[in-house]
Amino acid sequence: AASTPKTVSLPKRVLALAALAGSIAVVTCGMFITKHVDIEQIQQLSFSALSPLFYCCVLASVLFVAAICFAGPAVLARTVRTWTAVLPFRLPSWRIACGQAVSRARRSTSTVIPLVAGMILVMSYTGLTQIFRATLMMMPRNLAAHWEVPGFVRILALLGPVLLLVLTGVLAGYLISTRGRGLDLALVSVTGAEPRQLSMVAAFDGLITAVTAAVLAFIASMLVTSIFAVGMYKAFGLVGFAVPWKQWLFILIVLLPVSTGISWLTVRRSLQESPAAYIARYSDE
Repeated sequence: AASTPKTVSLPKRVLALAALAGSIAVVTCGMFITKHVDIEQIQQLSFSALSPLFYCCVLASVLFVAAICFAGPAVLARTVRTWTAVLPFRLPSWRIACGQAVSRARRSTSTVIPLVAGMILVMSYTGLTQIFRATLMMMPRNLAAHWEVPGFVRILALLGPVLLLVLTGVLAGYLISTRGRGLDLALVSVTGAEPRQLSMVAAFDGLITAVTAAVLAFIASMLVTSIFAVGMYKAFGLVGFAVPWKQWLFILIVLLPVSTGISWLTVRRSLQESPAAYIARYSDE
């Protein structure tokens, strides 16, 4: 309602493909550099055996973020349409919110992209350290004792400035999209929707935004951590694959209600105003 749908231009498609190809090239290079280490014949394990692969995986996660940013409208719209189609919900408010989310993903990515970027970076780094810790537990004690693997809280502290920028971007995205989302709800109200249904649509919109970001971040982080696990197996002949389920659960428990609440609060004014007056005010009539 607020702007015309965006299409991914040819230059952005090229940049997205270049970033994706770069991420593949980086992890491939890291795999080639990684050498096999016979843990039965060494006295002390050195990080130099894994540092190229580790840093290549971190760089690959950054390039994944860049690819998603360049191809934002197409990737986000397709992701929303795919995961919402799997759910058997037939509630009218939910179906309207799904349609609006797909349409908004084509028009603006200012809310979802910062959220996806932050989650990919945090959870990729967390996944790498989880696999690292699980593999160390399988090694002889004299080798694993020399390592200190940062926990989830420490990772959040290390990435604090980045997360602050991500949070600022997400909040700014919600504020930027307030007008468009308010107009969408006003148009739905004109068709005869009740105030309770409009509130549910606004809440579902925030929920869909959060879940979409989590789905994209989960896929990207799992790709990065899986490649790292393969590299660990190549280096040591063993690997302890671990997915940070507790950390994902923590993020979802915090993210889903916060995103839902912010989405509803940012359009609360439009819910309390006459739809015709709201549309006229933003149409300069």
